[in-house]
Amino acid sequence: MVVSCQQGNKKEGSGEELAKQYCASCHLLPQPGELNKKVWGETVLPRMGYLLGFKEWPREVLNAFDDYPEGKIAQRSSPYFIENEPPLSKEAFDKIVAYYLENAPEELDFENPFEDLPVNTFLKPREVSLGLDHPSTTMSSFLAPGKLMAADYLSGRLLQLDKDFNIKISEPLEKAVLQFQEDDDAFWATVFGDQMEGTDAPSGSLIRYPKNRQSPKTPITDLQRPSDVQITDLNGDNLKDFVICEFGKYTGALAWWKNTGTSYEKKVLLNLPGAINTQILDWDGDGDQDIVALFGQAKEAIYLFINEGNENFSTKTLMEFPATYGSTNLLVTDFNADGLHDMIYSHGDNGDYVPLHKPYHGIRIYLGQGNDTFEEAQFIPLPGIYKTIFLDLDADGDRDFLTISFFPSEDQPSFVFLENDGQNHFSPSRISNEFASRWMTMDAMDYDEDGDVDVVLGGFHWKEDNYASKLGLLYLENQLK
Repeated sequence: MVVSCQQGNKKEGSGEELAKQYCASCHLLPQPGELNKKVWGETVLPRMGYLLGFKEWPREVLNAFDDYPEGKIAQRSSPYFIENEPPLSKEAFDKIVAYYLENAPEELDFENPFEDLPVNTFLKPREVSLGLDHPSTTMSSFLAPGKLMAADYLSGRLLQLDKDFNIKISEPLEKAVLQFQEDDDAFWATVFGDQMEGTDAPSGSLIRYPKNRQSPKTPITDLQRPSDVQITDLNGDNLKDFVICEFGKYTGALAWWKNTGTSYEKKVLLNLPGAINTQILDWDGDGDQDIVALFGQAKEAIYLFINEGNENFSTKTLMEFPATYGSTNLLVTDFNADGLHDMIYSHGDNGDYVPLHKPYHGIRIYLGQGNDTFEEAQFIPLPGIYKTIFLDLDADGDRDFLTISFFPSEDQPSFVFLENDGQNHFSPSRISNEFASRWMTMDAMDYDEDGDVDVVLGGFHWKEDNYASKLGLLYLENQLK
């Protein structure tokens, strides 16, 4: 969560008035009720003070601003750090602190929406061993039927498994892989570097593995914690370009990388940290490729980049969300089959401070109203939700939701299947608690080629994680056919 960088005068008002002045230029104004008193007082407000120029804090506060040396250098260009005199007095800042602490609840009201869920009857779980003592999966991806790709953070390995889940390739990269995608003549691995958390250090890269078995090359380097890469031809020259989200931490960007035929040229679309994922589509129906992007971190929002031709893009903010939401995933689809673009927005990130149950975490469905406007039509609460897939899992002709949670409590299901009744009403089910984990990755396809859609989940566990289950990969075989 990044706070206001507004350079204002030092005129003082009430704590609420000062919050509106200093805490609402870089994101929506946070409301005291969005977090509990403890998180406001021990984490968020001290970090806000640091960013506003008040630098004297305990070590546990300053830890949030640690990074590799290259990352600390990059932070100097961040618009969110005030290095000189704070724009308000310490007395004014103390009024802001008092306003939030006096109005925040001791705890957020929370009722577990999925406390007693039925167990799904047609998904058969099968644990898949990667031969690792402490799995920390950063990728689980069906490359093709009978070919599963996985990556592990702690071991730095890229793995390929066959249809029987035997490990066929185990390559030590020493850095973690986020994506592995197939193009015409090569495979591309998105490497995010040495640090799982957000970082401003430019340690990410894109590795090309030629299909003719030549040595891999790394044509794109120095990425700041990449989180998503899309392969597409943006300028219509029949060469594949890349759209890359550099999540970063306090710096970062969304950019497209033009394929010149011999190298790649970076063209920044939005110079902000927090880019999470993009979807490439012809938004305006003019025949070229446009970009819809989800951002978190600095300004939680959905942006539209319209391809105007001649390698130029115009930018429009479609929606903006509270900085406490914790955006994690965006899908653009026609949810209600009316011919308009709709948004399926997931938000459940809890990684900025000690995880707490947020009653507003979940899936929000926004229906297009025309003229790039949207209205929220449905909210499905799902604490800690990390990724959503929208497809027909039960083969009944309508699309369902598959969801995973990376921040579940022990009494909360970490995988939830939401079955569509045909009227876009959804009934939840889970898998057995014996297969619970901290799921970070998910993919779906007909892996065993029997005519229905199967699912793979990847679990990520820190060394010190005390979550009971330590599953690395779980295959959910669809037994409908």
